[in-house]
Amino acid sequence: MKYLIFVLLAAASLSVKAQEITFPKNDAGNIEYTNVIAVDSASEQQLYSRARLFVANAFKSATDVTQLEDPTTFTVVTKGNLPRFYSNPFNKTQGGFVAFKFTVQCREGRYKYSVTDLIHKQSANSTIHDSGGLLTNEVPDCGRLNLPLKSWKRLKVQTDQNINLFINELKQTMAGKKAFSGNDNW
Repeated sequence: MKYLIFVLLAAASLSVKAQEITFPKNDAGNIEYTNVIAVDSASEQQLYSRARLFVANAFKSATDVTQLEDPTTFTVVTKGNLPRFYSNPFNKTQGGFVAFKFTVQCREGRYKYSVTDLIHKQSANSTIHDSGGLLTNEVPDCGRLNLPLKSWKRLKVQTDQNINLFINELKQTMAGKKAFSGNDNW
């Protein structure tokens, strides 16, 4: 019986360990998903228009999340969030979101994107006592009691998966392969 319990605990710890995520980081050690993508025969203006289309389709309210749209530098900056839910040890489901900054800079035949400033917040006016904080934290700012490590790791894995899906959608839109998602039969 003791052996069985030991094996189950070891298997559970391996499954949690398997969920470890290594975020891409910049020189300062902060999480940053970034890349420069070449798009043959696309002008700055075409890429800028596609970036704006992507933002309009990717967010519920593009006007609420857009921080900067600069047609002279062909740059779009937004601040969005990903909803996140987890259970604490008292079996209480808690919410929150992971906030992030998204930037697209367009040049002739190429664009650069970056997703930075990933931070877990319980609410818009969260404090260190109720939020996980930076996703680079090993232990959430609010402590293991409010946000267990297993939930914290799962939150990181889900965020990484969502950011990668977000980037793939961006790449398709910027390549001109993804049309407007609305109904064109009018």
